Amino acid sequence: MAFINVGAKNGSNDVKTKKELVALVNGDDPWLSFYGTSNFTPFNGGLKEIDGSTVLSVVGPNPYTSRKWYATVRRENGKITVK
Repeated sequence: MAFINVGAKNGSNDVKTKKELVALVNGDDPWLSFYGTSNFTPFNGGLKEIDGSTVLSVVGPNPYTSRKWYATVRRENGKITVK
């Protein structure tokens, strides 16, 4: 299982809140994307790129400048979950 630190964007904008992230995931938003914050565990992609062995540790609204909320995004039993 790979744990990857990422940030989240909706189009070109940072996802502002965890509540917004949950809504985007539940709505299967095609503009939602995740970007890796480390060269050691690179990740760039949307919900379709999350497989059963990938766990995304999301920091928002921006992992570099503002860490106000945290979430874990993973695929469990074929469904994407946010905790």
